Amino acid sequence: MRRFQNYAELDVWNEARKLVSQVYLTSKKFPKDDGSGLSQEICRRAVIIPAGIAEATGMHRSDDALDILFHSRSCLYEVEAMVYLAGDQLFISTEEMNALIEQITTCKRLINGFINYFRKSKGSGRSRRENNEPEQHEEPESASTGEEITV
Repeated sequence: MRRFQNYAELDVWNEARKLVSQVYLTSKKFPKDDGSGLSQEICRRAVIIPAGIAEATGMHRSDDALDILFHSRSCLYEVEAMVYLAGDQLFISTEEMNALIEQITTCKRLINGFINYFRKSKGSGRSRRENNEPEQHEEPESASTGEEITV
């Protein structure tokens, strides 16, 4: 496995970042008076995904990182549901909806791989700090190569 120094080098983070951009661009087409606040809510949830990935890379304990990654993945599923709802309300076209779902699917695959990496790295259950090891994480191969991993 490769070492990484910066979350911004991870495919999982970069793909989540692309998703946020797509969500923001698409949500601008939502009606301002839809009453549900769907535009604000979908953007809010989308931003949590790459932010959580970044936060997880800085965690000392795998369990802490996993909690954050599970929350990010949960937000990813919420965004997916909101995309379908936006399509149902004809706020977005079928093509826009499909493009977002395709990006969400990519993000799901990568975040699941990242979660599996942290699950495997739990090892002894002791944190790097407790073992006096340097704060360095390894990049899961699946997070950079796109290898499909299921949870």
